[in-house]
Amino acid sequence: MKHLLSALLVVCMSLFFMACPGGKGGDVTPPRIKGCTDPTAENYNAQANVDCDCCIKKGSALFWTNDPAILPYCGTITVKLDNGLQTNITGYYFVAPTDCVNRFGGYLYLEEGTYSYTISTQYGCLIGGGTVKVKANTCNMFKIN
Repeated sequence: MKHLLSALLVVCMSLFFMACPGGKGGDVTPPRIKGCTDPTAENYNAQANVDCDCCIKKGSALFWTNDPAILPYCGTITVKLDNGLQTNITGYYFVAPTDCVNRFGGYLYLEEGTYSYTISTQYGCLIGGGTVKVKANTCNMFKIN
């Protein structure tokens, strides 16, 4: 009877340790969840514990002018980015804007990056384009003249 109880005890202990990952009780490796781990990103995943290098960060872009003569002479100013997005400047600021609240400028909400832009006007004025760099979580302002 002693040998039977001893054998039963050995079998139960073996089953217990085999059922536990790694043979140690409570030593469980959490599942790997791939996703964006940056809390400032648009697609942040709070459950992710492995970064996917796929985070999307955006910033505001405001194209503006302080030239009161440009709109009556040129009409609406259209700023067109190389990604296909465009915006219109329909007014001017007396002084440089302090934020990206869109009152008179052309506003866009864009992924962080560098963009080329061209400008066209309602009455055919020639205004040069250029390149702008948009930083995430920031109001990025670009003066057009």
